[in-house]
Amino acid sequence: KAGTGRSISPVPMGGGGGGISSLSARSHAPPLRDGSIKRPRRVVKRTIRRIDSDGRETVEVQFILDEKEVQRVLTTKGRREREQKKREDDEEEMREKDVVAFCHP
Repeated sequence: KAGTGRSISPVPMGGGGGGISSLSARSHAPPLRDGSIKRPRRVVKRTIRRIDSDGRETVEVQFILDEKEVQRVLTTKGRREREQKKREDDEEEMREKDVVAFCHP
């Protein structure tokens, strides 16, 4: 059975991928009215890893410049971080309650 792994993350332009994201952004960014190219501030780097049934592996890297997609990924990332923080806070609170119950039966 073939497997697929997906990873999507926002990438600041000029970092985390170096020349590849910068070149991709420059070559695919829509030209402005004066003919210059508007370089996006952020792109979404999507990495798709496929493993075929015969064991061959293919890795596809996409750089997505669509502002709506970038915003969707950032919103999702923020929500995941908030959920993780809440889980950690809840676990800490439970540990504190257990300590108090143990010390004062």
